Amino acid sequence: MIVDCDLRQADFYAASVCRTAFLGCDLSSAEFSQAAVSALRFERSLIGGLGGIGDLRHVVLSPDVVVDFAVPFLASFGISVDDGTD
Repeated sequence: MIVDCDLRQADFYAASVCRTAFLGCDLSSAEFSQAAVSALRFERSLIGGLGGIGDLRHVVLSPDVVVDFAVPFLASFGISVDDGTD
């Protein structure tokens, strides 16, 4: 468990991140491309600009980070969110 840490721009590129929880951490612009992840949890954390978000699987999100994770995750697969208003 990693608690209340400043991990802005941390590089987890191709890292093995297993059974880890980030609780109250700032992971803004951290890089997770090609990371081998299992049982990873994000809770009460800042995850804006997370790199490699489309490579992440087996992640548990607390409700407070769902939108910050979901929109860029969907975008990584070419899916956009649009309410239809201009």
